[in-house]
Amino acid sequence: MLVNIHKSMTLLLLASLSVLSAGGQSLGLEDCLNQANAHSKSMQLSRNQVAIGKERLQEVQAGFLPKVQGNVDYKYFTQLPYQLLPLSVFGGPAGQFREAQFGVPHNINAQLQLSMPLYNAQLVAAAQSARLGSEMAEVQHQKSSEQLYAEITVLYHNAQLLGHQMLLLDSNLLQAEQLLQQVRLMQSQGMARTTDVEQVRLQLAELQLQRQQAANAREQLLNVLTIAIGKPISDPLEVEPLPTTLPGRPTSQSATTSTELRLYQLKQQLAERELRSLRTSRWTPNLHLIAAYGTTGFGYDQQPNDFLRFYPIGFAGLQLQYPLFNGTATQRKINTKKLEVDNSRLQLALLSDQQTVQLQNAHLDRLLAEQSIQNRSEQLVLARNIDAQTRLRHGQGTASLTDLLLADQARRQAEQQHLAALVAVLKADLEIKRLQGQLQFKANPLP
Repeated sequence: MLVNIHKSMTLLLLASLSVLSAGGQSLGLEDCLNQANAHSKSMQLSRNQVAIGKERLQEVQAGFLPKVQGNVDYKYFTQLPYQLLPLSVFGGPAGQFREAQFGVPHNINAQLQLSMPLYNAQLVAAAQSARLGSEMAEVQHQKSSEQLYAEITVLYHNAQLLGHQMLLLDSNLLQAEQLLQQVRLMQSQGMARTTDVEQVRLQLAELQLQRQQAANAREQLLNVLTIAIGKPISDPLEVEPLPTTLPGRPTSQSATTSTELRLYQLKQQLAERELRSLRTSRWTPNLHLIAAYGTTGFGYDQQPNDFLRFYPIGFAGLQLQYPLFNGTATQRKINTKKLEVDNSRLQLALLSDQQTVQLQNAHLDRLLAEQSIQNRSEQLVLARNIDAQTRLRHGQGTASLTDLLLADQARRQAEQQHLAALVAVLKADLEIKRLQGQLQFKANPLP
Protein backbone atom coordinates (compact mmCIF):
# COMPACT_ATOMS: atom_id res chain seq x y z
CA MET A 1 0.00 0.00 0.00
CA LEU A 2 2.87 2.38 0.80
CA VAL A 3 4.32 1.87 -2.70
CA ASN A 4 0.94 2.67 -4.28
CA ILE A 5 0.65 5.83 -2.20
CA HIS A 6 4.03 7.08 -3.37
CA LYS A 7 3.16 6.30 -7.00
CA SER A 8 -0.11 8.20 -6.71
CA MET A 9 1.65 11.14 -5.06
CA THR A 10 4.22 11.30 -7.87
CA LEU A 11 1.50 11.27 -10.53
CA LEU A 12 -0.43 13.98 -8.67
CA LEU A 13 2.63 16.22 -8.35
CA LEU A 14 3.37 15.87 -12.06
CA ALA A 15 -0.24 16.67 -12.88
CA SER A 16 -0.20 19.69 -10.57
CA LEU A 17 2.96 21.00 -12.21
CA SER A 18 1.35 20.71 -15.64
CA VAL A 19 -1.77 22.53 -14.39
CA LEU A 20 0.29 25.38 -12.93
CA SER A 21 2.31 25.73 -16.13
CA ALA A 22 -0.80 25.69 -18.30
CA GLY A 23 -2.17 28.83 -16.66
CA GLY A 24 -0.15 31.13 -18.89
CA GLN A 25 3.20 31.90 -20.38
CA SER A 26 5.96 30.71 -18.05
CA LEU A 27 8.59 33.40 -17.50
CA GLY A 28 11.78 33.27 -15.48
CA LEU A 29 12.71 35.96 -12.99
CA GLU A 30 15.20 37.55 -15.40
CA ASP A 31 12.55 37.59 -18.14
CA CYS A 32 10.12 39.37 -15.81
CA LEU A 33 12.78 41.90 -14.81
CA ASN A 34 13.67 42.65 -18.44
CA GLN A 35 9.98 42.94 -19.32
CA ALA A 36 9.45 45.39 -16.44
CA ASN A 37 12.50 47.45 -17.37
CA ALA A 38 11.21 47.89 -20.90
CA HIS A 39 7.44 48.20 -20.39
CA SER A 40 6.67 49.08 -16.77
CA LYS A 41 4.75 52.34 -16.46
CA SER A 42 6.56 53.24 -13.25
CA MET A 43 9.90 52.92 -15.08
CA GLN A 44 8.61 55.11 -17.89
CA LEU A 45 7.56 57.75 -15.37
CA SER A 46 10.99 57.58 -13.75
CA ARG A 47 12.74 57.96 -17.11
CA ASN A 48 10.60 60.99 -17.86
CA GLN A 49 11.82 62.55 -14.62
CA VAL A 50 15.42 62.01 -15.77
CA ALA A 51 14.59 63.67 -19.10
CA ILE A 52 12.96 66.58 -17.24
CA GLY A 53 16.14 67.04 -15.19
CA LYS A 54 18.24 67.19 -18.34
CA GLU A 55 15.89 69.68 -19.97
CA ARG A 56 16.04 71.91 -16.89
CA LEU A 57 19.84 71.81 -17.02
CA GLN A 58 19.80 72.86 -20.67
CA GLU A 59 17.27 75.57 -19.83
CA VAL A 60 19.65 77.08 -17.26
CA GLN A 61 22.64 76.73 -19.59
CA ALA A 62 20.70 78.58 -22.25
CA GLY A 63 20.91 81.65 -20.01
CA PHE A 64 24.56 82.08 -21.09
CA LEU A 65 23.54 82.53 -24.73
CA PRO A 66 22.93 85.99 -26.26
CA LYS A 67 19.38 87.32 -26.12
CA VAL A 68 18.01 89.35 -29.04
CA GLN A 69 14.80 91.29 -28.65
CA GLY A 70 12.90 93.41 -31.14
CA ASN A 71 10.94 96.47 -29.94
CA VAL A 72 8.61 98.70 -31.93
CA ASP A 73 6.51 101.49 -30.48
CA TYR A 74 4.42 104.30 -31.94
CA LYS A 75 3.28 107.41 -30.06
CA TYR A 76 0.93 110.13 -31.17
CA PHE A 77 1.14 113.18 -28.91
CA THR A 78 -2.14 115.04 -28.62
CA GLN A 79 -0.18 117.50 -26.49
CA LEU A 80 3.50 117.87 -27.16
CA PRO A 81 5.71 117.84 -24.06
CA TYR A 82 6.83 121.20 -22.67
CA GLN A 83 10.40 122.31 -22.01
CA LEU A 84 11.59 125.36 -20.08
CA LEU A 85 14.09 127.51 -21.95
CA PRO A 86 16.33 129.93 -20.03
CA LEU A 87 15.84 133.48 -21.40
CA SER A 88 19.54 134.13 -20.92
CA VAL A 89 20.20 132.02 -24.01
CA PHE A 90 18.39 134.64 -26.06
CA GLY A 91 19.93 137.59 -24.25
CA GLY A 92 17.25 137.95 -21.63
CA PRO A 93 17.68 138.21 -17.85
CA ALA A 94 19.23 135.28 -16.02
CA GLY A 95 17.04 133.11 -13.83
CA GLN A 96 13.94 133.52 -15.99
CA PHE A 97 12.47 130.86 -18.27
CA ARG A 98 9.97 130.54 -21.07
CA GLU A 99 7.96 127.39 -21.69
CA ALA A 100 8.00 125.91 -25.17
CA GLN A 101 6.68 122.76 -26.90
CA PHE A 102 9.16 120.75 -28.94
CA GLY A 103 8.84 117.83 -31.27
CA VAL A 104 6.23 116.50 -33.67
CA PRO A 105 3.07 114.56 -32.86
CA HIS A 106 4.10 111.31 -34.57
CA ASN A 107 6.98 109.31 -33.01
CA ILE A 108 8.05 105.83 -34.18
CA ASN A 109 10.84 103.76 -32.61
CA ALA A 110 12.07 100.37 -33.87
CA GLN A 111 15.09 98.66 -32.30
CA LEU A 112 16.92 95.36 -32.06
CA GLN A 113 18.42 94.92 -28.59
CA LEU A 114 21.12 92.38 -27.72
CA SER A 115 22.21 91.36 -24.24
CA MET A 116 24.66 88.68 -23.20
CA PRO A 117 25.95 87.85 -19.72
CA LEU A 118 29.74 87.95 -19.61
CA TYR A 119 29.78 86.99 -15.94
CA ASN A 120 26.80 86.33 -13.72
CA ALA A 121 27.45 84.62 -10.40
CA GLN A 122 23.82 83.69 -9.87
CA LEU A 123 23.60 82.13 -13.33
CA VAL A 124 26.79 80.14 -12.79
CA ALA A 125 25.49 78.86 -9.44
CA ALA A 126 22.12 77.99 -10.98
CA ALA A 127 23.85 75.98 -13.71
CA GLN A 128 25.91 74.04 -11.16
CA SER A 129 22.81 73.36 -9.05
CA ALA A 130 20.89 72.26 -12.13
CA ARG A 131 23.72 69.87 -13.02
CA LEU A 132 23.55 68.35 -9.55
CA GLY A 133 19.77 68.22 -9.87
CA SER A 134 20.11 66.28 -13.12
CA GLU A 135 22.47 63.82 -11.44
CA MET A 136 20.02 63.47 -8.55
CA ALA A 137 17.23 62.69 -11.02
CA GLU A 138 19.35 59.91 -12.53
CA VAL A 139 20.16 58.48 -9.08
CA GLN A 140 16.48 58.76 -8.12
CA HIS A 141 15.66 56.83 -11.29
CA GLN A 142 18.13 54.16 -10.21
CA LYS A 143 16.48 54.05 -6.78
CA SER A 144 13.05 53.68 -8.40
CA SER A 145 14.38 50.87 -10.59
CA GLU A 146 15.79 49.15 -7.50
CA GLN A 147 12.42 49.41 -5.78
CA LEU A 148 10.72 47.90 -8.83
CA TYR A 149 13.43 45.22 -9.03
CA ALA A 150 12.83 44.30 -5.37
CA GLU A 151 9.04 44.41 -5.77
CA ILE A 152 9.07 42.09 -8.78
CA THR A 153 11.56 39.74 -7.12
CA VAL A 154 9.41 39.48 -4.00
CA LEU A 155 6.23 38.93 -6.04
CA TYR A 156 7.94 36.31 -8.18
CA HIS A 157 9.38 34.36 -5.24
CA ASN A 158 6.08 34.55 -3.34
CA ALA A 159 4.28 33.15 -6.39
CA GLN A 160 6.86 30.35 -6.56
CA LEU A 161 6.47 29.60 -2.86
CA LEU A 162 2.69 29.55 -3.09
CA GLY A 163 2.93 27.25 -6.09
CA HIS A 164 5.18 24.91 -4.13
CA GLN A 165 2.81 25.11 -1.18
CA MET A 166 -0.07 24.17 -3.46
CA LEU A 167 1.84 21.08 -4.61
CA LEU A 168 2.42 20.09 -0.99
CA LEU A 169 -1.25 20.65 -0.22
CA ASP A 170 -2.23 18.52 -3.21
CA SER A 171 -0.03 15.76 -1.86
CA ASN A 172 -1.55 16.16 1.60
CA LEU A 173 -5.05 16.10 0.13
CA LEU A 174 -4.31 12.86 -1.69
CA GLN A 175 -3.01 11.25 1.49
CA ALA A 176 -5.98 12.56 3.47
CA GLU A 177 -8.46 11.15 0.94
CA GLN A 178 -6.71 7.77 0.95
CA LEU A 179 -6.68 7.81 4.74
CA LEU A 180 -10.40 8.62 4.80
CA GLN A 181 -11.12 5.64 2.55
CA GLN A 182 -8.96 3.43 4.74
CA VAL A 183 -10.63 4.56 7.98
CA ARG A 184 -14.10 4.10 6.47
CA LEU A 185 -13.13 0.58 5.48
CA MET A 186 -11.87 -0.07 9.00
CA GLN A 187 -15.12 1.37 10.37
CA SER A 188 -17.15 -1.04 8.29
CA GLN A 189 -15.07 -3.85 9.73
CA GLY A 190 -15.57 -2.61 13.27
CA MET A 191 -11.92 -1.59 13.66
CA ALA A 192 -12.52 2.20 13.81
CA ARG A 193 -15.05 4.51 15.40
CA THR A 194 -17.29 7.13 13.84
CA THR A 195 -15.32 9.85 15.58
CA ASP A 196 -12.19 8.60 13.79
CA VAL A 197 -13.89 9.11 10.43
CA GLU A 198 -15.04 12.58 11.46
CA GLN A 199 -11.51 13.53 12.53
CA VAL A 200 -10.11 12.58 9.13
CA ARG A 201 -12.97 14.37 7.35
CA LEU A 202 -12.28 17.50 9.41
CA GLN A 203 -8.60 17.34 8.47
CA LEU A 204 -9.52 16.89 4.80
CA ALA A 205 -11.87 19.90 4.87
CA GLU A 206 -9.16 22.05 6.45
CA LEU A 207 -6.67 21.01 3.77
CA GLN A 208 -9.18 21.79 1.02
CA LEU A 209 -9.73 25.25 2.47
CA GLN A 210 -5.97 25.88 2.69
CA ARG A 211 -5.57 24.73 -0.92
CA GLN A 212 -8.29 27.12 -2.06
CA GLN A 213 -6.80 30.02 -0.11
CA ALA A 214 -3.32 29.33 -1.51
CA ALA A 215 -4.68 29.18 -5.08
CA ASN A 216 -6.58 32.43 -4.61
CA ALA A 217 -3.56 34.21 -3.10
CA ARG A 218 -1.32 32.95 -5.91
CA GLU A 219 -3.75 34.14 -8.57
CA GLN A 220 -3.82 37.60 -6.99
CA LEU A 221 -0.01 37.69 -6.84
CA LEU A 222 0.23 36.74 -10.52
CA ASN A 223 -2.19 39.55 -11.40
CA VAL A 224 -0.12 42.09 -9.49
CA LEU A 225 3.07 40.73 -11.07
CA THR A 226 1.54 40.97 -14.54
CA ILE A 227 0.73 44.65 -14.07
CA ALA A 228 4.10 45.37 -12.43
CA ILE A 229 6.09 44.08 -15.41
CA GLY A 230 3.94 46.00 -17.89
CA LYS A 231 1.95 43.14 -19.42
CA PRO A 232 -1.82 43.44 -20.01
CA ILE A 233 -3.93 41.75 -17.36
CA SER A 234 -5.64 39.75 -20.10
CA ASP A 235 -2.32 38.04 -20.91
CA PRO A 236 -1.95 35.12 -18.46
CA LEU A 237 1.39 34.81 -16.71
CA GLU A 238 3.01 31.83 -15.04
CA VAL A 239 6.24 31.62 -13.03
CA GLU A 240 8.80 28.85 -13.08
CA PRO A 241 8.76 26.20 -10.32
CA LEU A 242 10.71 26.85 -7.17
CA PRO A 243 14.34 25.70 -7.65
CA THR A 244 15.50 22.79 -5.56
CA THR A 245 18.93 24.33 -4.89
CA LEU A 246 19.71 27.47 -2.93
CA PRO A 247 20.81 30.58 -4.86
CA GLY A 248 24.44 31.64 -4.60
CA ARG A 249 25.38 34.06 -1.87
CA PRO A 250 25.67 37.69 -3.07
CA THR A 251 29.20 38.99 -3.43
CA SER A 252 30.43 41.18 -0.57
CA GLN A 253 30.81 44.88 -1.34
CA SER A 254 30.99 48.10 0.62
CA ALA A 255 27.68 49.59 1.73
CA THR A 256 28.79 53.01 0.45
CA THR A 257 27.80 51.93 -3.06
CA SER A 258 24.10 51.92 -2.24
CA THR A 259 21.85 54.17 -4.26
CA GLU A 260 20.36 55.78 -1.17
CA LEU A 261 23.80 56.86 0.02
CA ARG A 262 24.66 58.30 -3.40
CA LEU A 263 21.42 60.26 -3.35
CA TYR A 264 22.21 61.73 0.09
CA GLN A 265 25.73 62.62 -1.06
CA LEU A 266 24.31 64.58 -3.99
CA LYS A 267 21.85 66.32 -1.67
CA GLN A 268 24.73 67.36 0.55
CA GLN A 269 26.70 68.66 -2.44
CA LEU A 270 23.66 70.63 -3.58
CA ALA A 271 23.22 72.22 -0.14
CA GLU A 272 26.92 73.16 -0.02
CA ARG A 273 26.70 74.59 -3.54
CA GLU A 274 23.72 76.75 -2.54
CA LEU A 275 25.62 77.97 0.56
CA ARG A 276 28.61 79.04 -1.55
CA SER A 277 26.29 80.79 -3.99
CA LEU A 278 24.66 82.77 -1.17
CA ARG A 279 28.03 83.81 0.21
CA THR A 280 29.38 85.02 -3.15
CA SER A 281 26.14 86.82 -4.05
CA ARG A 282 26.93 89.50 -1.44
CA TRP A 283 29.99 90.85 -3.24
CA THR A 284 30.24 89.35 -6.73
CA PRO A 285 29.34 91.80 -9.55
CA ASN A 286 27.47 90.91 -12.73
CA LEU A 287 28.76 92.03 -16.12
CA HIS A 288 26.63 92.11 -19.28
CA LEU A 289 27.26 93.07 -22.86
CA ILE A 290 24.46 95.25 -24.24
CA ALA A 291 23.89 96.57 -27.76
CA ALA A 292 21.04 98.07 -29.73
CA TYR A 293 20.42 99.20 -33.29
CA GLY A 294 17.29 100.75 -34.69
CA THR A 295 15.59 103.78 -36.11
CA THR A 296 13.55 106.70 -34.83
CA GLY A 297 10.85 108.26 -36.93
CA PHE A 298 9.25 111.70 -36.61
CA GLY A 299 6.13 112.71 -38.42
CA TYR A 300 4.11 115.91 -38.90
CA ASP A 301 0.66 115.84 -40.45
CA GLN A 302 -0.13 119.56 -40.91
CA GLN A 303 0.03 121.42 -44.20
CA PRO A 304 2.12 122.68 -45.81
CA ASN A 305 5.03 120.88 -44.04
CA ASP A 306 3.72 117.34 -43.54
CA PHE A 307 6.51 114.74 -43.43
CA LEU A 308 7.66 111.43 -41.99
CA ARG A 309 11.39 111.05 -41.51
CA PHE A 310 13.50 108.27 -39.95
CA TYR A 311 16.88 108.58 -38.26
CA PRO A 312 19.17 105.66 -37.28
CA ILE A 313 20.26 105.00 -33.73
CA GLY A 314 22.71 102.44 -32.36
CA PHE A 315 24.96 101.79 -29.41
CA ALA A 316 27.04 99.08 -27.73
CA GLY A 317 28.39 98.95 -24.23
CA LEU A 318 28.89 97.09 -20.96
CA GLN A 319 26.61 97.03 -17.95
CA LEU A 320 28.09 96.38 -14.53
CA GLN A 321 25.92 95.65 -11.50
CA TYR A 322 27.48 95.52 -8.05
CA PRO A 323 25.50 94.66 -4.90
CA LEU A 324 26.05 97.25 -2.19
CA PHE A 325 23.48 96.53 0.50
CA ASN A 326 20.22 94.58 0.52
CA GLY A 327 19.52 94.48 4.21
CA THR A 328 20.19 91.38 6.30
CA ALA A 329 18.05 88.97 4.24
CA THR A 330 21.04 87.34 2.56
CA GLN A 331 22.83 86.77 5.87
CA ARG A 332 19.72 85.14 7.32
CA LYS A 333 19.54 82.85 4.30
CA ILE A 334 23.21 81.97 4.79
CA ASN A 335 22.63 81.10 8.45
CA THR A 336 19.67 78.90 7.52
CA LYS A 337 21.61 77.16 4.77
CA LYS A 338 24.52 76.47 7.17
CA LEU A 339 22.15 74.58 9.43
CA GLU A 340 20.77 72.66 6.45
CA VAL A 341 24.30 71.68 5.39
CA ASP A 342 25.08 70.49 8.93
CA ASN A 343 21.89 68.44 9.00
CA SER A 344 22.72 66.97 5.60
CA ARG A 345 26.16 65.87 6.82
CA LEU A 346 24.69 64.34 9.97
CA GLN A 347 22.01 62.50 7.97
CA LEU A 348 24.64 61.14 5.57
CA ALA A 349 26.86 59.93 8.42
CA LEU A 350 23.86 58.41 10.23
CA LEU A 351 22.66 56.63 7.09
CA SER A 352 26.15 55.30 6.40
CA ASP A 353 26.39 53.87 9.93
CA GLN A 354 22.91 52.38 9.72
CA GLN A 355 23.56 50.69 6.40
CA THR A 356 26.88 49.30 7.62
CA VAL A 357 25.08 47.68 10.55
CA GLN A 358 22.19 46.55 8.34
CA LEU A 359 24.60 44.92 5.90
CA GLN A 360 26.38 43.06 8.68
CA ASN A 361 23.04 41.91 10.08
CA ALA A 362 21.87 40.82 6.62
CA HIS A 363 24.98 38.65 6.20
CA LEU A 364 24.36 37.16 9.64
CA ASP A 365 20.71 36.52 8.73
CA ARG A 366 21.85 34.84 5.52
CA LEU A 367 24.27 32.59 7.39
CA LEU A 368 21.62 31.72 9.95
CA ALA A 369 19.10 31.00 7.19
CA GLU A 370 21.56 28.64 5.49
CA GLN A 371 22.04 26.72 8.72
CA SER A 372 18.30 26.77 9.36
CA ILE A 373 17.38 25.43 5.94
CA GLN A 374 19.90 22.62 6.33
CA ASN A 375 18.38 21.69 9.68
CA ARG A 376 14.85 22.05 8.34
CA SER A 377 15.71 19.81 5.39
CA GLU A 378 16.94 17.09 7.73
CA GLN A 379 13.85 17.49 9.91
CA LEU A 380 11.62 17.30 6.84
CA VAL A 381 13.21 14.05 5.69
CA LEU A 382 12.85 12.63 9.18
CA ALA A 383 9.21 13.78 9.51
CA ARG A 384 8.32 12.25 6.13
CA ASN A 385 9.96 8.95 7.07
CA ILE A 386 8.10 8.89 10.39
CA ASP A 387 4.83 9.71 8.61
CA ALA A 388 5.36 6.95 6.04
CA GLN A 389 6.24 4.40 8.70
CA THR A 390 3.25 5.42 10.82
CA ARG A 391 0.94 5.05 7.81
CA LEU A 392 2.36 1.60 7.17
CA ARG A 393 1.89 0.61 10.82
CA HIS A 394 -1.63 2.04 10.80
CA GLY A 395 -2.46 -0.10 7.78
CA GLN A 396 -1.13 -3.10 9.68
CA GLY A 397 -3.16 -2.15 12.76
CA THR A 398 -0.17 -1.48 15.01
CA ALA A 399 -0.56 2.33 15.16
CA SER A 400 -3.59 4.30 16.29
CA LEU A 401 -5.32 7.01 14.27
CA THR A 402 -4.08 9.58 16.80
CA ASP A 403 -0.50 8.52 16.11
CA LEU A 404 -1.14 8.81 12.39
CA LEU A 405 -2.70 12.29 12.64
CA LEU A 406 0.14 13.51 14.85
CA ALA A 407 2.74 12.19 12.40
CA ASP A 408 0.89 13.82 9.52
CA GLN A 409 0.69 17.11 11.40
CA ALA A 410 4.41 16.96 12.21
CA ARG A 411 5.23 16.34 8.56
CA ARG A 412 3.11 19.27 7.35
CA GLN A 413 4.64 21.50 10.03
CA ALA A 414 8.12 20.46 8.89
CA GLU A 415 7.18 21.33 5.30
CA GLN A 416 6.01 24.80 6.33
CA GLN A 417 9.15 25.38 8.40
CA HIS A 418 11.28 24.34 5.44
CA LEU A 419 9.47 26.86 3.25
CA ALA A 420 9.89 29.56 5.91
CA ALA A 421 13.64 28.87 6.02
CA LEU A 422 13.83 29.21 2.23
CA VAL A 423 11.93 32.50 2.43
CA ALA A 424 14.48 33.74 5.00
CA VAL A 425 17.33 32.95 2.58
CA LEU A 426 15.68 34.78 -0.31
CA LYS A 427 14.83 37.74 1.93
CA ALA A 428 18.41 38.02 3.23
CA ASP A 429 19.82 37.85 -0.31
CA LEU A 430 17.51 40.64 -1.47
CA GLU A 431 18.44 42.83 1.50
CA ILE A 432 22.18 42.32 0.88
CA LYS A 433 21.80 43.26 -2.78
CA ARG A 434 19.77 46.34 -1.86
CA LEU A 435 22.35 47.60 0.63
CA GLN A 436 25.18 46.98 -1.84
CA GLY A 437 23.41 48.62 -4.77
CA GLN A 438 23.20 45.38 -6.79
CA LEU A 439 19.50 45.55 -7.66
CA GLN A 440 20.12 46.61 -11.23
CA PHE A 441 18.42 45.67 -14.46
CA LYS A 442 20.73 44.12 -17.02
CA ALA A 443 19.22 45.97 -19.97
CA ASN A 444 18.78 49.72 -19.66
CA PRO A 445 16.52 51.38 -22.28
CA LEU A 446 17.70 54.84 -21.24
CA PRO A 447 19.39 56.67 -24.16
